[in-house]
Amino acid sequence: MVHRNTLIEERSISVKGMISYNDRIAQLIDCMIPDEISNKENIKLLKSKIYEYTLNMKFLKKK
Repeated sequence: MVHRNTLIEERSISVKGMISYNDRIAQLIDCMIPDEISNKENIKLLKSKIYEYTLNMKFLKKK
């Protein structure tokens, strides 16, 4: 019985973590958007290199 309760508790913690994951990522991105990380040329290079690595068009479209 104790093992089953522990398993249920662990699953509950995992599910709560997964549910809050998207919110935490969205908050992180929101706080990063206004930051100036480099000059425009370097940012463009970074976007293209991340795209080459991930093949995710979202990186090329972001400002």
